[in-house]
Order: sequence, then C-alpha cells, then structure tokens
Amino acid sequence: MTKKTTLHTIHAPDLLAYSHGLRATYGDHALSYARQRATDLAHCGDHDGEAVWHSLVGLLERPADQA
Repeated sequence: MTKKTTLHTIHAPDLLAYSHGLRATYGDHALSYARQRATDLAHCGDHDGEAVWHSLVGLLERPADQA
C-alpha cells in the first residue's frame, strides 16, 4: 500500500512570485486563467493543486500594487 502525500505548505513568497508571473504572462486574463486551472484540477481530483491555485486566485483578486 502506498502512502498518499499531501501538500501542507506553500511559501507565501513563492505564491506571490508566481502570481506576478501570471500577471506578466496573461495580463487581464490571469485571474480567469487561475480560476479555470483550479476548476480543472478539482475535476481531476487534485485537491492540493486546486488549493494552490485558489491561493493564487486570492492574490490575483487584489490590485496589482497590493499583491
């Protein structure tokens, strides 16, 4: 029997850096891209990945100068 590992911690600076990269790459579409990615991962059963993308959604919902 294999043990399922889960993601316990994503460091805030890493999420912040990734959110900036998403804004730079996708511009005004970054938020919708992140939401769709979270939804896609949820449908695949990847709840850890979904949680990470929901964290990114939270950062992208803030104005760019506050994220």
